[in-house]
Amino acid sequence: MTELIKILLVEDSQTHAEMIRHALEKAAGRLQVTVAASLAEARAVLAETEPDLLLVDYQLPDGWGTELLPDNPAQIRWPLVFLTGQGDEQVAVEAIKGGALDYVVKTANMLEDMPHIVERSLREWGHIVEHRRAVEQAAGFGRLLDASLNEIYTFDAETLRFVQVNRGALENIGYSMEELRQLTPVDLKQDLTLESFKSLLQPLRDGTRETITFCSSHQRKNGSSYPVEAHLQLLTLEGRPVFVAMLLDISDRKRAENALQRSEERFRSIFETAAAGMVMIAPDGHFLQVNPAFVRFIGYQEAELLTMSVLDVTHAEDRGWTRKYFQLLSREQSRIIDTEKRYLRKDGTVLWGHTSVSCVLEGEKAEGYCVGLVQDITRRKLMEERLQEVNRELDAFVYTVSHDLRTPLTPIVGYAQYLKSAYEEKLDAQALDILGEIDRQGQIMAAMIEDLLNLAKVGALKLPDEPLDVAQVVSDLLDVMAAQIAEAGVDIRVESFPGVRLPKTLLSQIFDNLIGNAIRYAGSSGGPIEVGGVRDGERVRLFVRDHGPGIPEEEKGKIFEAFFRGASGKDLRGTGIGLATIRKIARLYDGRAWVEDTPEGGATFWVELVG
Repeated sequence: MTELIKILLVEDSQTHAEMIRHALEKAAGRLQVTVAASLAEARAVLAETEPDLLLVDYQLPDGWGTELLPDNPAQIRWPLVFLTGQGDEQVAVEAIKGGALDYVVKTANMLEDMPHIVERSLREWGHIVEHRRAVEQAAGFGRLLDASLNEIYTFDAETLRFVQVNRGALENIGYSMEELRQLTPVDLKQDLTLESFKSLLQPLRDGTRETITFCSSHQRKNGSSYPVEAHLQLLTLEGRPVFVAMLLDISDRKRAENALQRSEERFRSIFETAAAGMVMIAPDGHFLQVNPAFVRFIGYQEAELLTMSVLDVTHAEDRGWTRKYFQLLSREQSRIIDTEKRYLRKDGTVLWGHTSVSCVLEGEKAEGYCVGLVQDITRRKLMEERLQEVNRELDAFVYTVSHDLRTPLTPIVGYAQYLKSAYEEKLDAQALDILGEIDRQGQIMAAMIEDLLNLAKVGALKLPDEPLDVAQVVSDLLDVMAAQIAEAGVDIRVESFPGVRLPKTLLSQIFDNLIGNAIRYAGSSGGPIEVGGVRDGERVRLFVRDHGPGIPEEEKGKIFEAFFRGASGKDLRGTGIGLATIRKIARLYDGRAWVEDTPEGGATFWVELVG
């Protein structure tokens, strides 16, 4: 279908305008003529449409036709032919110098020749546009050559010899421009022959491809080589067909690819030989890959597992929160899941696994994969359950023994006190001393029984919903111990505390034992007793620091054992149960207790808890 040619006729004479339009449309139906009677009307039309040709009367009611020409002739956007009367030829010539394409004198013969004038003008404008495009392309390519950080080569489409090479290429390749003009791209390639290179270029020659991209090795003048990615195009620059090659040095990419390949090989080796189970999982939980260790752990064959999901091998009671964890991972609300859970083997056996899962997500639709590591902790779990059972049995035994010992101890102490009081005048001094010793030893045994009961009763109580105000707990405890503190003449300095989620009774028990020990062992001669705490991430460390005689090195590993009393405590009141109770509380809440030397003398007791 022939493309419609749009012509804007700017003519104030209605008669002339109708004659010209009739002549054009009669001669060629593919012409569409729009008439404007003034400069203003012409500008309005040009603002709305892009004509292929302007026919403009020189004299118009609101100005001169030359006013439609831009100040810079190179910026003219449409071909413009002036229509002049007799005697205006000199003015028209000046208009052509300003950018007009041609001028036509209005005569009777002009109407007959108007279709040919239009055809000739459009053909000439096409040549002008093509020339402009070639000049702009050449200029643009020259700027590209100068500015590009990549290597750019042009070589003749027939001889294949280099025509132009940018500065970056010359500096990298080591040849001068004079040397390169005697070479072809094949001379710089170790992996291409002339025939294979010509075959590579053929799709560009026959127009089936606009660009060809390939990777090869580029050789410098000194013999060294480097990997490149080449992009080839066939262009016409200044009327001359040339191939343009843009080369990207891909040495870094190749190194990265090689490193990635080595990394993948190492991962594959670890994946296949690891003693722990390793799996690759889709974000929805379906298995993508499983290693031999996981196959042995779960009892299913690899082919079976690849049709299953994590939930299929998860214990029924653990499936709910397992599904929730995968939802958190897929929404990127958690980067890694680390937990212990129960698995179901193919034979129905329940196993425990320590599971760590991390996901690599791609895009908004949670595409990607997750990597999971599963360690068999079934034996450890069985031992923990057995240990908990033994501890429960031991606590029950201690509680029973302590209770049964307290029952006969009460009348023994009571009778000794009664005899001493009722028969004081009838008994000699030795008998009274014996009764006093029975009373004293009975009181010591009663305190020991009470401490044993406290140690047995310490259990993992429910954590409070909000952190406790530790400073308030310590303040309340010091009020209770006020008489003991005053009697010992001790200065207790309380520092700041972080909040800690621990049952109040246990927190009070920790500070009661530690502050009481500091008062008894350090006393007022050791300087102030300092009490405080610090936070380290999820953990809280509480301390009680004294400046007394300290703990001998050989006793530091034993003082947290039940009933152990060091050399410095033999003459002091106490049962040796307090520090054992503190250690038990710390362990119940995934913590620990230990002692350090205070600088310049003394002991600092630390209790670390998760809270």
